[in-house]
Amino acid sequence: MAGGSEAAAELQEEATCAICLDLFRSPVMLDCGHNFCQACIGLCWARSAGAPSCPQCRQALPSRSLRPNRQLGNIAAGLRRLGQTVEPRQVRGSQGGLWSTPGTHFGARGLFLLIKDKVKAERQKIASEFKQLHQCLEEQECLLMARLGELERQIETRVKEKADKLSKRIFHLDGLIREKEESQLSGCEKGKSHRACTQKVSCAGDMVKLFPRTGLYPQCFDLTFSSAVNVTLDPDTAQSRLILSEDGKSVMQGATQQHRPDSTKRFDPWPCVLGCEGFDSGRPCWEVEVGSGSCWAVGVALESVRRKGPIDMNPVGGIWAVGQYKEKFQALTSPTPTPFLPSMVPRRVRVCLNHAEGRVTFVNADNEATIFTFLQATFSGKRIYPCPLDSCPLASLLP
Repeated sequence: MAGGSEAAAELQEEATCAICLDLFRSPVMLDCGHNFCQACIGLCWARSAGAPSCPQCRQALPSRSLRPNRQLGNIAAGLRRLGQTVEPRQVRGSQGGLWSTPGTHFGARGLFLLIKDKVKAERQKIASEFKQLHQCLEEQECLLMARLGELERQIETRVKEKADKLSKRIFHLDGLIREKEESQLSGCEKGKSHRACTQKVSCAGDMVKLFPRTGLYPQCFDLTFSSAVNVTLDPDTAQSRLILSEDGKSVMQGATQQHRPDSTKRFDPWPCVLGCEGFDSGRPCWEVEVGSGSCWAVGVALESVRRKGPIDMNPVGGIWAVGQYKEKFQALTSPTPTPFLPSMVPRRVRVCLNHAEGRVTFVNADNEATIFTFLQATFSGKRIYPCPLDSCPLASLLP
């Protein structure tokens, strides 16, 4: 009897699906020879990504072809009709472990274990691929950063080389310009036509409030124009504290305001006056004798220079000038003045205007050394006037 039970158990085991661990229902055979319920293998493959394989032996299959096994189905149906209650053996799963015992359908536990294995394998695969990708990206980053660093060093080297060459070129051109101007100005002064093409302005003493206000007020200086050209000061531009002579050749700064009609041309409150004659072309030049004064400034101003309120004493305000305040020599550049140290303290300053090229040059007439040059001045075709930037307490213009 025991032998019959064992045979029945073996027969039931052969007719049991390895997935659901129940008697076969519509069994089908795979290419590897293993049999499964058609519904079980279909559900297993539906939940599995990639190429089909046998859930029992794990053999990869070329296709999802299924061959019905009617004979095995008939045996399973017969066993089911007989209602055999044979104590079954334990059935081994696809990886050698125990799946379950007969009578409990695989739908919950079996599929869970199968999916868990698949998920674990897929997770390991993704982690491995991600690790490789991350390592590759790190290597690419290191390579690109190294190339970028080398490129930055090359760019810095090239920029420095270009800057050095440009600085040397500018220095060379500036020297040539100065030599040319000094040569022309020297020839002009020594020639007979010097007094026909220049104006000479003598300026002695200190100028008031040229740089930040000092409270040194009043002080005196003289202006002397000596030229074949009739040079006079424009009374309509003179600030009301200034006193002009009848011939317009002298000016002094009084202690009180003068009764003059208000005008848009008049400076107020800055004590200043412009010349009557302006220049909109050519290359005029004139000299200003500053003497031994420790506070002076000479230059040119646009006709449109601001007349009312404070004045910006730099090219932004329409003024190009140099000057001295106590021991400091400065060119009134923007945004801040540019200090300079002349080889000889000037007593006569020559102002040279090149309207076409937008250049204003100041030369020490005592030793013909260039003091300072404003390049690329924006005159915009406007008239330029000789102008001491701050009016003086006393000034006289001599014929």
